[in-house]
Amino acid sequence: MKKSTITKFFDVLSSKIYCCLRPKNTVSKLDFLKFNDGNPINYMSNVWLRCWRQSFVLPLVFMAILLTGYTAEAQSIQGVVPVQTPLLGSGVDGDAFAHTPNGYTNVGDLFDAVHPNGTHGVLDLTTGNLLYPGFTFFLQDPWGGDRQDPTIFTLSNKINDNPSTYTWGAGQNPNKNEIQNAGAHFSYGDPTIQTVVNGVPLVVNGVPVMGDPNDLWVLFAGDRQVTNGSSYIDFEFLQKSLTLTGAVYGAFNPQTGTSPVIGGSGSFESAGTDGGRTIGDILVTIEFVQGGGDANASIRVWTQTSPGVYEYVLHPNSDFLGNIFITQNTSITPVPFDVYGSDPNGTGVGGSYQVNQWAEGAVNLTKVFNAVNNDCFVLSTLFIRTRSSGSSNQSELKDFPGAPIQLKLCRDKTPPVISALPAPTTVECPAVLSFATPTATDNCAVKSLVYVDVTTPGNCAGNYSVTRTWTATDDCGNTAIAAQTINVRDTVAPVITATGTPTNGTLGCNPSADAINAALGTATAMDACGMVTPTFTDSAVTITGCLRSQTRTWNATDACGNAAAPVSRTATWTVDTVAPVITATGTPTNGTLGCSPSESAINAALGTATAMDACGMVTPTFTDSVVTITGCIRSQTRTWNATDACGNAAAPVSRTATWTVDTVAPVITATGTPTNGTLGCNPSADAINAALGTATAMDACGMVTPTFTDSVVTITGCLRSQTRTWNATDACGNAAAPVSRTTTWTVDTVA
Repeated sequence: MKKSTITKFFDVLSSKIYCCLRPKNTVSKLDFLKFNDGNPINYMSNVWLRCWRQSFVLPLVFMAILLTGYTAEAQSIQGVVPVQTPLLGSGVDGDAFAHTPNGYTNVGDLFDAVHPNGTHGVLDLTTGNLLYPGFTFFLQDPWGGDRQDPTIFTLSNKINDNPSTYTWGAGQNPNKNEIQNAGAHFSYGDPTIQTVVNGVPLVVNGVPVMGDPNDLWVLFAGDRQVTNGSSYIDFEFLQKSLTLTGAVYGAFNPQTGTSPVIGGSGSFESAGTDGGRTIGDILVTIEFVQGGGDANASIRVWTQTSPGVYEYVLHPNSDFLGNIFITQNTSITPVPFDVYGSDPNGTGVGGSYQVNQWAEGAVNLTKVFNAVNNDCFVLSTLFIRTRSSGSSNQSELKDFPGAPIQLKLCRDKTPPVISALPAPTTVECPAVLSFATPTATDNCAVKSLVYVDVTTPGNCAGNYSVTRTWTATDDCGNTAIAAQTINVRDTVAPVITATGTPTNGTLGCNPSADAINAALGTATAMDACGMVTPTFTDSAVTITGCLRSQTRTWNATDACGNAAAPVSRTATWTVDTVAPVITATGTPTNGTLGCSPSESAINAALGTATAMDACGMVTPTFTDSVVTITGCIRSQTRTWNATDACGNAAAPVSRTATWTVDTVAPVITATGTPTNGTLGCNPSADAINAALGTATAMDACGMVTPTFTDSVVTITGCLRSQTRTWNATDACGNAAAPVSRTTTWTVDTVA
């Protein structure tokens, strides 16, 4: 027994004697937290007082506890760790298997060979799989005699050095520093299991110490290659991440919960800001001193010892009564994995540990980290390694069986709180949805606040709802969700726009079917919430005489049943293929005017015309020819033409006016025999008539026949005379100058 333990023994003994003499009501009662902060002797005194009241047997038990030696380094503290997994708690008993040895028949352990699938262990011995992935980690350092170890420290690295200055690579270590297998299992306390220390159920102030579901425990174990010499295995628990750089990893192994490092070299990266760590980080060391005896466990806490200076400070294990266990194997231990090439069964599967070749332990991390009232405590990394000595801060780091294990184990179970979001709202489609942006708070720290939008379709494309769900996650993975829903509705009808050629739909005459269709046109429909294609119907063609009309009406309904106001276009046209008929009239009807008519008479003779058309009024137009002159005869023709609105041309109709232009009188020429008209005596009547003569009339415009009159015979004695006078008037009434011939003769029959 160490000196400190002996001193404490006498302190306890004197305390017990004193307490036995004190009245009952003067004994102070210390709770568990005060015990942790105080002295184990005070704790034993209180327990002694209660036990003195109850029996005289238990003082011997507490003497045994004292003899276990809660010194700065715990030696072989065995017992039952009150954890939820493995089931029934875990025995730190120098035996890796549940239900053994005696005294642990109803306690779990690392392995369970009694029940199928390892019910009361952490490993399924049937399949080799971990029963609690994410909480159990098994590191295996490749070993093969003289082969290179892929993960050793390559420089003179110390425990107090900044981890970011550590370097690593392949190499070999002295066999006393060689570690092949190490593991850790994390579990919370089980309130149905009582803590047992060295075979004695732990009681504080008369109250059994049960597992606390808020306490995070770690069960750990590690081995050494040889049992002679001193070996030191560190289990470093860091609140911030520590990772390797330059490592080549093998495939993730579900049977170990890790990815093995198979090559590479490099350094370490630490997120710790206090000299590469975080104040309060814990270093638990298993110490095999001088190759034999009980394994020790020491606990160091990362502490700022002066401004800017940090180091691991050793804490007495008496600070952690009931919260730390440690022991080594006391008998040959077969295990289901390789142990430095040992093969006790000759099967190539499994190995066997010699006595004192491995150690196991447990630490209540919540209590050791003093995180009972720190809901924001996070355990980020576990780093397992060996070093050259235990007590010296100058001891060199040697071997590590694998990359630092990333844990992210949290005490915080309180989810974040997301600020209130608006109640569901309804907006008209289309809409730019405007969601509120909440804030998130957490009792520790919010890591992220993200959202996911989920659209729920409605009965049509324009009716739907979008729910934005916000998820706030804190640094420990606790989540809170809050959602806001916006309902989108389509209640506005489309708007139809129709166009055609020509714009007014009036086509003219005799259009083609394509032209009519173009005039009826096409239409588009605009809808705020989606594409809508209008449909149309054409009315029957309406016939009014030669006029035709047809109407095309479009309708459109969007996907949500909103009907647009109908839009129509009407095409109108004329069907006319028959030419007009011209009728011309004039005065006189035959157009023959006579002589020297006036202009108005000529125009009246040329006449007027009308045109008859089945499809509408048509006014004929005329052209007059130039006046044709043929001697005194004049003629002029007026020709009418008419074309209806559809371009049908009437047969031309003409009228011709004829007239005479004559203002010169005829000239009469009379002749007779004899020329002078003197007949002589007693001419005959014929001779008289011949003498009176005949006459002709010459007229420039036509034949004129003169007429004559004979005067009575003038008798003067025997002389006789008679005058014949001719007159002639042409067709235009121009009278010729009268022309006469007088004949003279003698009537003398008397001798």
